[in-house]
Amino acid sequence: MSFLAVALAFVLTMLVVATIVTQVVNLIQGMGRVRSAHLRTMLTEYVEKELHPVVRRELCRVRQDLTEEVAEEIHELAGRVRMAIRPRETEPIEPETEALFDEDELVSIVDVTTEELTEKLKRSSFGRRVFTELGDRADTVFAELGHRFDLLGEKYSERFRAHTRRWAKIVALLLAVVINIDSIRIINAFIRNDELTDSVVAELDAYVSEQIEPAKLDSIERSAQDDPVTAIKEDLRRVEAQINVLANSGVPVGWGYFPHSMVFGDDNRKTSPAEWFTWILGVLLTTALAGLGAPFWYDTLTGLTRAVRRTRTPRVAVEREAARARP
Repeated sequence: MSFLAVALAFVLTMLVVATIVTQVVNLIQGMGRVRSAHLRTMLTEYVEKELHPVVRRELCRVRQDLTEEVAEEIHELAGRVRMAIRPRETEPIEPETEALFDEDELVSIVDVTTEELTEKLKRSSFGRRVFTELGDRADTVFAELGHRFDLLGEKYSERFRAHTRRWAKIVALLLAVVINIDSIRIINAFIRNDELTDSVVAELDAYVSEQIEPAKLDSIERSAQDDPVTAIKEDLRRVEAQINVLANSGVPVGWGYFPHSMVFGDDNRKTSPAEWFTWILGVLLTTALAGLGAPFWYDTLTGLTRAVRRTRTPRVAVEREAARARP
């Protein structure tokens, strides 16, 4: 059996497993509205720790164009800008504050672009006053505000990705244990059984081509603007379908294999510590590999497919030349 064929079968299997993990994490984040919560926290930090200091700094830079009274008034208007987070009942509502978003928007949206935020700032009382006093030079102020929003967004994006990776590892471990996905057993099966390897490559490759789109591999939370109940049901159906594809393709996963067969089947044979150790190691390997994420395995599959094509092309060319040389 060709090493590339075994590797291709295993990568396809890991891609399907990682996609299942991605869908489950997506489901968890969607139900908990994790992305929306991260966005609200980021917007609040931007207003409290970025907006006011940047405005004061920029006003100092154009101080020669403004009187001290006007600059102070503009800074005061910037200080009134708030995100639309409803205050607690125990907290007094500040007078003359101006919200950039209403409460319904913050509950539903999962992303805000720099252009959207700067446009809202420009339309606020603060923004209108800046344009009135500075004219065309006001664009430099909003450009700097947008730049600071981009930097803060990158920090929160990395924080969200780290949060997603942690959940992916937890979900991958649970799936590996519950569904009995042992990477060591899977690799051994592919090495020992040529027909299994060929069938898995054919079936899973067709499934990946038809069902798994690269643009949808990243783990993202669904917007609450969609029907949450419908979204959750759709995710559950997709997860179930992917598990069935994995099991029906012939990959040795499921309750029919050790150790689940001893609990849910008629397997009463004696086991050795080495067998348990190998299974635990295989499950942990699955956790580590599936936790890398579906985009990683899709890129690996793409590169491996190119390598397989390069090895096959010379052989095909030689066979064609030999066929032409025959009388």
